[in-house]
Amino acid sequence: MNSYVRGYIAFLAPIFVGRLLMRLIKISDVFLASFMEEGAVSYLSYATRITGNLDQLYVGILVVYFPIISQRANDSEQQKGHADTIFEGFELLFLASFSVALFLTVFAPDIVRLLFQRGAFLPKDTAVVANILRFYSLMMVCAPLGSYFANAYYSSHQPRRATYYSVIASVLNVVLNVIFFIFWGVYGIAAASSLAFLTGFFLQSYNLHKVNENIIFSSMLWGIEKICFVACLSMLPVYLLSIHINTETTVGTLWQLGILFALYGIGILLLTILFRLRTGLRLRTFLEETLGKRFK
Repeated sequence: MNSYVRGYIAFLAPIFVGRLLMRLIKISDVFLASFMEEGAVSYLSYATRITGNLDQLYVGILVVYFPIISQRANDSEQQKGHADTIFEGFELLFLASFSVALFLTVFAPDIVRLLFQRGAFLPKDTAVVANILRFYSLMMVCAPLGSYFANAYYSSHQPRRATYYSVIASVLNVVLNVIFFIFWGVYGIAAASSLAFLTGFFLQSYNLHKVNENIIFSSMLWGIEKICFVACLSMLPVYLLSIHINTETTVGTLWQLGILFALYGIGILLLTILFRLRTGLRLRTFLEETLGKRFK
């Protein structure tokens, strides 16, 4: 085996281990649930069907930004641009993941009822799965961000650092799983996973200055605060409206959720422009070029 192949394996091994450990978090949830009361595994499976499919929403962002980040990471003259690109991708991904997680959290009972409540799946099952989905909310936000930041470490030839953080998050998940499920049952398992992903996200984001010294953690926190405010402010009128158009029929629920999500999305887009988020400025530039006019 020549030195090139050994170097290639040495670079890929930490990436493989890190990805595997994060996947094992979800497997350990089901394993622990198998020791609980009847139906616990099914409840978790129904919830993870929803959270698992959310990954497909963020693949486009991860795929688009990874080659740009990799190219600028290896160019000493583009370090400022490298940091700006990481910030831009992070803000876009956090805006998408937090907005979707907030919508799923607020309307979890309606979504679960629409997708699963038929046949032997009763209203009491809907309530349990909806609550599990809410406990998974932090994981829904942090999981795609963890993958994004891991790509930033990989592009800077620091895969071992990303793997260390994955190991810490995985060990913490096992410990919290054992503690939480004793007190909260199946909800504790979901909460433990969320806290583990949150820990991994914090470690990755806090140490990003080791990838690029131009990345300032406090600036990232300020971006998080603005995005949370924008999403919550957009959700408030949508939630108040949902109280007056609530329906129990399948078709009615489908239309209700579709209209509410559309209004929610429009509100977020308008507020990102108003609060001058990076994503909003990009959208503003696009609209100006498309419509041929300037926004005052």
